[in-house]
Amino acid sequence: MHDGIIDLVIRNSGKSIAKNIKIDIEPDISNLLIDKKYSKLLFSEGIKMLVPKQEIRTFINTSMYIYNKKDIPMTYNIKVFYEGGILNKKRVYESSINFLLYKDLLRTREPTKKDYLKVLEEIKKAIEKLKK
Repeated sequence: MHDGIIDLVIRNSGKSIAKNIKIDIEPDISNLLIDKKYSKLLFSEGIKMLVPKQEIRTFINTSMYIYNKKDIPMTYNIKVFYEGGILNKKRVYESSINFLLYKDLLRTREPTKKDYLKVLEEIKKAIEKLKK
């Protein structure tokens, strides 16, 4: 999560190829995902293979959307099933995330006129530097 953007990141942090990767998230996270078509492929078909340090990143939603909706669960349990390692055996990685842990760290408000003016001032200064 950064700047109010929440991404789902699948990364091979091991030292060998991970194959036949399937992701299970409970409760169902698909109602949060903006790109329903891509997420359906990601969760139903999985990922064929990731080499070490390779990652796939997909946009989930904004923190503003998630924190302003009352009916969205804040805690998700994640299971990643894959094959790999020296013995090339089936493995399961389990984790969980609680979005409430990040609530005060992320921007969850609409930008104000002051925010826009600040950005425009920064753009103006950058253009002036380019002209020199």
